[in-house]
Amino acid sequence: MYLVLEKGAISFLADVEDVSFGDYWETLSTLTTAEPTSEDIAICAETGNIYPKYRGQVIEAVSVIREKVVSEINGEFQYEYETDMGVLIYLEGGVISVVRTDHHIPVLKVSYHNLSDYLKIPATSSLFEEDLHQRYSWDRSIIPISS
Repeated sequence: MYLVLEKGAISFLADVEDVSFGDYWETLSTLTTAEPTSEDIAICAETGNIYPKYRGQVIEAVSVIREKVVSEINGEFQYEYETDMGVLIYLEGGVISVVRTDHHIPVLKVSYHNLSDYLKIPATSSLFEEDLHQRYSWDRSIIPISS
């Protein structure tokens, strides 16, 4: 997904990587950003994959959606995993969210929210499985990025 600005562009990519937590490992999705080439953007334009609906709106602020997952076995801490799940781009008339929908599957969801409901981003799915002994807890925070 590309966000094309007046002076440049940003691409948002989802992928997977193996992450180790001491004796534990998981294959988890990641969110990365990069600068696309003008050729990348031209291909989007040629294939009709440009959506100019919010063209001309000023970006007023940007925040990162960060989630933390804590694993416990029999009440004892095992590991903590903290990751950036998405980005909120605040425009004059609303907020665009670019969010990973799952901790394990590399899928991005792009949505537009009215200013009054932008915090209503659905909970992230995951394949972290609980049983009688293992429990997981989640925490989400929104972190403003300085300009």
